[in-house]
Amino acid sequence: MPRFLITLTLVLVLLTAACGGGTAVDLTLEVTGPSGTITLDRGGLEDLPVTEGWGGFVSSTGEITIPEKFQGVSLADLAAEVGGIEEGMGLTVVAEDGYAMTLSYEQAINGAFIA
Repeated sequence: MPRFLITLTLVLVLLTAACGGGTAVDLTLEVTGPSGTITLDRGGLEDLPVTEGWGGFVSSTGEITIPEKFQGVSLADLAAEVGGIEEGMGLTVVAEDGYAMTLSYEQAINGAFIA
């Protein structure tokens, strides 16, 4: 069986409001998999099931951001939109600046990694 990669490309454009100093986020997510490519905007993402979990961060300099509870769309639900992800497959997340990280099936579906 060929190994497929589900690819997610996240583009965040921060738009600063001219008055009031608030910030709005214009979001576009491109998801590519065995059945093709889709592009989701904020509304498309909001239509998908919400998953809740804990997440924190350790920077390359060792600075620790304490884990907090987050809500969002699971990688499994995003992958299902383009044909799903099965054991033996990987999932690559690519940022707008080209930074990429590939997750194994176990990492993407079961969260079996530390980031």
